[in-house]
Amino acid sequence: MSVFEDCDYPCRKGSLSVTGAMPFPPGVGGRAPGDTLNDTENYEVITSDRAIDESNVGNRMLRNMGWQEGLGLGKDCSGIKEPVQAKAVDDRSGLGSQQHRKPDSSLEAQAGDSYRTIIQKKAIARFREMA
Repeated sequence: MSVFEDCDYPCRKGSLSVTGAMPFPPGVGGRAPGDTLNDTENYEVITSDRAIDESNVGNRMLRNMGWQEGLGLGKDCSGIKEPVQAKAVDDRSGLGSQQHRKPDSSLEAQAGDSYRTIIQKKAIARFREMA
């Protein structure tokens, strides 16, 4: 008779609590050394050539406040009628942005590094980033 058979707790055979296995610590494992995550996700660019459909949150909010297509914004409908054109600027950064320096290659996790060594390297890298 098992210890888990007496309790009402739902026990799944092979779960982490039964086998005692732990997942990888944060920042360790799960990827091969040298793999980089692509931080730039693919996204849809909306241009002024195509109108935003009625399922858009902003469109629904404006309609709930009484706006109608073709009329201007504001109490007297005397405001702008066309949306503000957004322009992407790649050579500048926004408020609070920091210029990222190239990380020191000696502080990157290597294939044979222990968990402790990886944590130490990350702490040193964070400290140098603040300075």
